Amino acid sequence: MALIHKIIIFLAVVLLASCKDNRQIIEKGIASISEIQCRAARLNDKRFELFEQIRLLEADTIANKKAIDSLNTEAALIKKQSLESADTLRIKLADFLSSQKFSSEDRKYFDDQINALVAKCKSKK
Repeated sequence: MALIHKIIIFLAVVLLASCKDNRQIIEKGIASISEIQCRAARLNDKRFELFEQIRLLEADTIANKKAIDSLNTEAALIKKQSLESADTLRIKLADFLSSQKFSSEDRKYFDDQINALVAKCKSKK
C-alpha cells in the first residue's frame, strides 16, 4: 500500500512538473512572438488610418493631389512592412506551435496571452 502511495505521489509530481514546463515554454514563445505581433497590429491600424485619410482627401482630388500622393506612398510602404511582419509572424508561430505538444488548455492559454498583448499594444497608440 505504501508503494502505491509513493507511486501516486511521484506521478502527481511528474504531472505538475510537465505542466510547469509547458507554461515556461509558452511564456518564452509569447515573449519571442509578442514584439512582432504588436508591430504588425500597429502597422495594420496605421495603414487603415492612412487609407481613411486618403479616402477623405480624394473628395477634393485636384486641390489635394500632392497630399494624396504623399499618403499613398507612405501607405504603400506601411502595407509592405505590414505584410512582411505578417509573414514573419506566421512562420514564427507555425515553427513554435509545431515544435511543441500543447494540450488544448495550454493552447488556449497561449492564444489568450497573445490576444491580451495585442490589445495592450493597440491601446498604446
